[in-house]
Amino acid sequence: MRQALIRKFCKQVNGALAQQQDRSGEIYTALKATLADDSLLSLLESLKRDFEAANHPSQFVNQRIMTPGTQLDQCYELLSMALGEDILDPKDAYAGPLLAERPPGVPLDYTMIGRFWSVSGLQQYSPNGTLMKYHFDPLTVTNSVAAVVTGNYIALEKHPGLGIGGIGQAASRPGMRGQGHGKFVVEAFEAEMSRIAAASGQQLCLMVLEAEEASRPFWAGRGYRYPIGTRYKQPPIDYDRVTGKPLFPAVPELLMVKPIGDDTDEAVDRALLIDAVHSLYNKWYMFDYIPEKARPEAEAYVFGTLFRDFLDSLPPGDGPVPLVLPPIERGTS
Repeated sequence: MRQALIRKFCKQVNGALAQQQDRSGEIYTALKATLADDSLLSLLESLKRDFEAANHPSQFVNQRIMTPGTQLDQCYELLSMALGEDILDPKDAYAGPLLAERPPGVPLDYTMIGRFWSVSGLQQYSPNGTLMKYHFDPLTVTNSVAAVVTGNYIALEKHPGLGIGGIGQAASRPGMRGQGHGKFVVEAFEAEMSRIAAASGQQLCLMVLEAEEASRPFWAGRGYRYPIGTRYKQPPIDYDRVTGKPLFPAVPELLMVKPIGDDTDEAVDRALLIDAVHSLYNKWYMFDYIPEKARPEAEAYVFGTLFRDFLDSLPPGDGPVPLVLPPIERGTS
């Protein structure tokens, strides 16, 4: 009787899920009317609670990925779905920093943080994050990822003792947006940047990111702002190994920043902003694999052309650069 009730409940709720419906309440009521055994009534209660927990997960945890494994695989897959395989580096590029040797006492500056949920049973979810098939099995657990953020802590070149947090990539499951997961994982990332800075004997002073059009409202809601009037381009992702000439064009992005430990988000120190962009370009785009003979040409393009264009776009004067809400094209959300 016990297994028959489990099979009947699972078959009926899964039939409803196949039609993108949640009929667990009425299914529970109908089955309850057929039961007289208290132990079966208790089982039915457990089935209903278990299904609701799987259908609407509520147990989430933010986790920094420190070793390759299933959590890295899940985060990479989510980034791949959100950004596209043609944009994303191979998975080895994400695992490499985790495996690289570091001097004793030097913290890992590369950071990937995922927001994971856990539910009882072997559950099947769609890429959007919605429950597709429910399975009752208290002996197993399903773990999956709702959101992920990657980036680096970067020590500033001309401001000893200060550093920035550079957000490189972020993604969340489409069907789970609007539930705060992006907000919580970004907060966890920012806190980790502060922790790395302290472990390095430094202080986090600024968060920096390259924002695409669709993501700007989200980042604005997290306190990130646009240094008014600035032009910013993401440098090429590869260079000719002989000539050092870029193999891909630079991509226009919107630079957004968030001062840390300041009483205002209305402006950012000019010298600090300039140092932040120069340091970020060096960390993210002056790749170690560029041969010495090709490096001068690559550096000339990144710093002589792209960085110079950024400097030329700064507001005139020597004072702080005003921070404003990012420009949003009409019709975007």
